[in-house]
Amino acid sequence: MSHEIKIKRQINLHGTRKGTISIGELSEPYGANSESVVTIAVSLSGKEVDWKVHIPYQNLDEVISALNEIKK
Repeated sequence: MSHEIKIKRQINLHGTRKGTISIGELSEPYGANSESVVTIAVSLSGKEVDWKVHIPYQNLDEVISALNEIKK
């Protein structure tokens, strides 16, 4: 099973020297012909991934709404 990750944006992780938040798209995350998902990965060192989450596109609007509520 081959996954292709296309990083769309990388953000410096506040409070770290080299940490990053990478946001992209992961194709076929659950096997051949499965739908692509948004992937968010956090690296404290800027190298190894420490945390990651996959969000189906169908849930993206609700996740963005929840994040905007938390931001307030």
